[in-house]
Amino acid sequence: MASPVRPNRNKVELLAIVAHELRAPLHPLRLAAAYLRQSLRGGLEAQLSAIAVIERQAAHLDRLIGDLLDSSRLSLDKMTLQLDDVRLSAAIAAAVDASQALADRKRVSIRTLLPHDDIRVRADALRLVQIFTNLIHNAIKFSLDGGSVDVRIAPDWSGRFVVVAVRDYGVGIAADFIDSVFDLFAQSAEQSSHGGGLGIGLSIVHKLTHMHGGTVAVRSDGAGLGSEFRVTLPLSCMPASAAVAAASNLVAAAPSSSL
Repeated sequence: MASPVRPNRNKVELLAIVAHELRAPLHPLRLAAAYLRQSLRGGLEAQLSAIAVIERQAAHLDRLIGDLLDSSRLSLDKMTLQLDDVRLSAAIAAAVDASQALADRKRVSIRTLLPHDDIRVRADALRLVQIFTNLIHNAIKFSLDGGSVDVRIAPDWSGRFVVVAVRDYGVGIAADFIDSVFDLFAQSAEQSSHGGGLGIGLSIVHKLTHMHGGTVAVRSDGAGLGSEFRVTLPLSCMPASAAVAAASNLVAAAPSSSL
């Protein structure tokens, strides 16, 4: 009789996590709105600060809900890609830009090392940016305040693929969790203690990468030692000079887990 009960319990626990994550941004929203109401006679600077809190938390809620919807579509095979030849550097730049506000709040610097050549992949531009944004957000989230995140691109040694590596120097991933890191709603103890969210973003990265004919891998030397995620995608076209110039931009260590 124990086996039928566990799924129900898991659903209840999941609903509690989702409710908590969706409720958390609402509290500062309400406080900021109440402050605006009470400070109409106050200085403009104070009012603008309260408005910024509302906008930031509303955006956070929108991302949470968007991740839930995307995860549902991917699980039900209801998402389609609009493929085109996409400049990889442009997609990464858009992802960095989308992550900058979060990085600024944690005083984390995003460092990019990109070749000057025009590297292109056959991809859905919006979803490609989503893949890199999720990885960069994840890296920032688990970085220490004042830390850094590195984003590099380089060809795969076969010359037929390109690799995007996102490296952080934060809490790292324990060896007994690394094989589960792309599972939906998966969270390690280290991630939970650092406000790990719903555990949806990396699952979305995994599924979207595979829809693009690529793979995603992760390596970490353990808890407290940071982690590196690598997305490998088939090239659309790439100048020969990029294969030499960009290869040195990516560490050659083999990943610990590839999915």
